[in-house]
Amino acid sequence: MNPTRLVALIPMMVCVANAAPALAQSPARDAPTKTRPPLPLPEPEPEPEARQGSLATRQLVWKDEWSGIRSWEYPSALVLMAGGFSARFLVRPPPANWVGTSDFEQSVLDHLAVRSNPANENIRKASDLSFYGAMAYRLVDSALLPGLLHDNSWDVAWKMSWIDFESLAVVAAVEWGTQIFVGRVRPTGVNCSDPQREGHLCDPENVEYTRSFIAGHTATATAVAGLTCLHHGHLPLYGGGLADDIACGLMIVNAVGNGLARVASEQHYPSDMLLGWGMGVAAGWVLPRVLHYGWGEPDPVETVGLPELVDEPPAFVFSVSPTIFDTRPGLTLLGTF
Repeated sequence: MNPTRLVALIPMMVCVANAAPALAQSPARDAPTKTRPPLPLPEPEPEPEARQGSLATRQLVWKDEWSGIRSWEYPSALVLMAGGFSARFLVRPPPANWVGTSDFEQSVLDHLAVRSNPANENIRKASDLSFYGAMAYRLVDSALLPGLLHDNSWDVAWKMSWIDFESLAVVAAVEWGTQIFVGRVRPTGVNCSDPQREGHLCDPENVEYTRSFIAGHTATATAVAGLTCLHHGHLPLYGGGLADDIACGLMIVNAVGNGLARVASEQHYPSDMLLGWGMGVAAGWVLPRVLHYGWGEPDPVETVGLPELVDEPPAFVFSVSPTIFDTRPGLTLLGTF
């Protein structure tokens, strides 16, 4: 090559070399600018209530293994309730044929009784409130709340209401039917001759004078407790868990307190109270199990907000990675199981 031309090319090469970095650093004016599209934002997860259904809308399910109300149970319950009310309001109780009690039971009564007024009267009124309040609670809890708090659950409310009616009909028939034949004078009626005991039922013509046997208030409150514990143990009426356990516990406390209050106010003897508790358990807990819920343990009630545990077979996971042992290549095998 001609030396003169070579010398002329050197400055040109230097200029191109100097301009290359500048061109590389500045974007071309005519080239379109490419921008990365923004990544889509993740959508927020729905709240647990929206995913699982809120407490107020979750449907109650009557399981196949539970028996509903059979056709013969409707007339049977109505006949029992009508018979009980007829015995109570259409038939006069018999004359007193059972007065007093054993020395042991009397000593127990003497330790529990509150004979001074107004304490005695207040305790008696509290036991009445406990009795009527328990029945009102069962009416609301069975007939109204299942349909109001849960979607498509009025059929469950219907079944629960008839189970309650059936149990309370048995209590009414047994209690008031027994009082047609057994006229046990209330403890307060026995105290009429003792001015220190302030007996207030002293008229033998009073229809309440000989109704000590059996403790009906206590039997009803106990039956309500049994029904409440059965219903809330098998159905998540209040969402399951603690709320339903509290409903059961409060009704048990109410039943125990009612029995003690009836004895403390001398409306019943301790033996009447014990029979009332026994009859309430039989009518409100044993009978619904025999006819409807069965004797199997209830499934754990689903608690709102807790994840459901699913039984899955154990997973075996292995990984292989290269490694070096004392300058010699090798493989490492890791596993979890």
